[in-house]
Amino acid sequence: MPDRYTNTQGEVRWRARWRTGSGERHSRSGFRTEGQARAHEEAMRTARRRGRPVRPPKAQVSVAQYWRRWWAQEVVVAKARGTQFGYRAIYSAYIAPALGQIKLRELIEDPQILVRWRTRIAQTKSQAVVVQAQRVLSSMLSAAAEEGVLSHNPVLLLEAQGRRGRARKLARSTTSRGPAAIDPVAWFLVVEYLRQPTRPGGRGAQPRVRRYPLDRARDALIVALGFMAGLRLPSEALGLTYEDVRHGRLHIEGRSSQGEYVAGSKTGPGRDLPLVPELADELKRVRRASRDAGRALHSGDFWIAARDGGIWSENQAHAWREREFRPVARQIARDFPQFSVLARATPYLSRHTFVSCCLQAGISLATIASWCGTSIQMISRTYGRMIRRHEGAAAVELAQQYRTAKVEAMSLLSARSGRSQLHAGGGSRGRFFDPAADQGGSTSGSKAVRLPRAKREKEADLQHKRRRSSVGRALHS
Repeated sequence: MPDRYTNTQGEVRWRARWRTGSGERHSRSGFRTEGQARAHEEAMRTARRRGRPVRPPKAQVSVAQYWRRWWAQEVVVAKARGTQFGYRAIYSAYIAPALGQIKLRELIEDPQILVRWRTRIAQTKSQAVVVQAQRVLSSMLSAAAEEGVLSHNPVLLLEAQGRRGRARKLARSTTSRGPAAIDPVAWFLVVEYLRQPTRPGGRGAQPRVRRYPLDRARDALIVALGFMAGLRLPSEALGLTYEDVRHGRLHIEGRSSQGEYVAGSKTGPGRDLPLVPELADELKRVRRASRDAGRALHSGDFWIAARDGGIWSENQAHAWREREFRPVARQIARDFPQFSVLARATPYLSRHTFVSCCLQAGISLATIASWCGTSIQMISRTYGRMIRRHEGAAAVELAQQYRTAKVEAMSLLSARSGRSQLHAGGGSRGRFFDPAADQGGSTSGSKAVRLPRAKREKEADLQHKRRRSSVGRALHS
């Protein structure tokens, strides 16, 4: 509402008052009549509703110029090192090429600049990338608004528009989530497949040969650290050093962040948890393979190291997910339909399995939270997805769960190997390796192929009975 006042010359004047889109108070004095002041207030409110500037900024600073100032005065001073690397990478890849030379005031005067920028990113990148780029830009423009360089942060209006559209869509399509934890049997299959010398090519490509035993052992160890220790993959697994395994416990005292070693975990200081026997066996395999390759592990060495002995880069971690893990997970989903969920799985989902196994073992939420470096609320909201076959079952010791799952996985592999040998003469489309190949076995040209069909079936039945009896003895030992 306009405010009446008297100026120094004794003349009656009117002052218009209004708020900006971000809630800031503004006023303009000198109107001769109340009607003029009221009309100006209404014009400013209309401009605010339409997202137009109510006070055009006069600063001539470009986005790139303000970024350098904001980086030196706030990001380097107040942000963690990992966050600094993330901000810099996102700015260099998505903000600087499109907006670096644009003046800050142009973002206020023409909001469509930001709309076009977000649309271009969304055409080639995922929604997660769009959100991250928008957050970094919004943080910088909020700092500019606090300094008075801008009247308000224009990204906030952009985010509000996006939230309204997504909220309506989600309200129609949201479905309840069932148990999301993958059975540890499936992860043991992934470990065994990763240990084989031949890998599926993926997307119709030819199978590939993974020649070095040390590389195969390290690939398997990454997944094992996820579902048997709850590490965040691959960052915490890549930061694990030789001395972090001591006195029967696994200590998480560092991680990989943007290709550099950072002390502590994602949520603060390091943590430790007991080693289960199956994970200790995987560590022994890597230690033995390193010694055989002439690269014995010593204090300070990474369990999963690059060729030069240093930590993996971001590109190497991405390549491992796409070239090693994903093709293997899809192959297992085809070979074992009961684990079809692996076709869409990521390495990080192995952490869900570890938390679910701990819950099934009756371990307290506080203990699980300390082992995993997270909060009790996060466990109950995100990670606590019970494995389907354990729903409603009695508590089972954590080590027993992994021992039983490993025996079951070996039984499934043996059964598949027997079927492959039985039908080797008829071809095996889609099979990329023999599970016994790592031990030097071969199915082509075997004696079983030349046996009559009746004898082959009889021999297969005998082998199946032997496997069942051996699995039963292992489970009750």
